[in-house]
Amino acid sequence: LKGLCFARRGKEREKHTADFGIAIYQERLRGKGHGYKMLKLAMELAKKLWDVKKFWISYIEGNERAKRLYEKLGFKECCKLRKHVEYRG
Repeated sequence: LKGLCFARRGKEREKHTADFGIAIYQERLRGKGHGYKMLKLAMELAKKLWDVKKFWISYIEGNERAKRLYEKLGFKECCKLRKHVEYRG
C-alpha cells in the first residue's frame, strides 16, 4: 500500500464543496508523483460524481512538500487556522 487519499463532500448548503486528505506512508515513495496522481483523480471523480465546484484542503504549517503539491494542483492559501491541531504525548 503506497498511501491513501480521501474526499469528503460538504453537507446541506455546502454540497458543491469537497475537502481532501492524503498520506504517503513510506518516505522512499514520497516525491515521486503518487500524491499528485491520487489527488488529481479524487478531484476529477468529485466533479463527475458529486458535481463539486469548490475544493478545499488543509495541511500543517511547515509541511512544505504538501504546500507545493497543493499549489501545483491550483490551490491557493485563503486562511490560517490558529491552534487548530494539538499534539499529545
